[in-house]
Amino acid sequence: KNNVIQKFGDKPIALCSDHSGFEAKEIFKSVLKERGIDFIDYGTPLKTNCDYKYYIEQAVSGKRDGVCDFIFGFCRTGQGVNMCANKFSSIRSALVYDSFSAEMSIRHNCANFFSFPERLYTDKAKAQEIVEIMLNNSFDGGRHQVRIQELKNENL
Repeated sequence: KNNVIQKFGDKPIALCSDHSGFEAKEIFKSVLKERGIDFIDYGTPLKTNCDYKYYIEQAVSGKRDGVCDFIFGFCRTGQGVNMCANKFSSIRSALVYDSFSAEMSIRHNCANFFSFPERLYTDKAKAQEIVEIMLNNSFDGGRHQVRIQELKNENL
């Protein structure tokens, strides 16, 4: 198994956040609902102080079990969920701070976890734009495929 998912499609998108990413997660949920895209909200279920690690673990377990192929994670800066997610084997997390980073994280980096800073995604229109980009792009493969395969080397 080469751990490359070419395009968003058949499986639900996993969502996870801490308290500081809760509102952005809720905005993305509404956009996904409007588009008829299935998702699973792994939490946090409330905007109370919590740690994202537990919710990321749950979402990653869903991916490993084949329930979902992609995960959206949210915290205040996006950096925390990004660093935490990248600690899990088979996860390639990318920080998505604008349209270009969203597109390239798919086309060139074959990301399967997308980290969103809440402060940049409190506007529903921005969430809609990102979802459109993700639906309309896929991994380019080619020279980028070699890089992705090299990431499997545990000695990096």
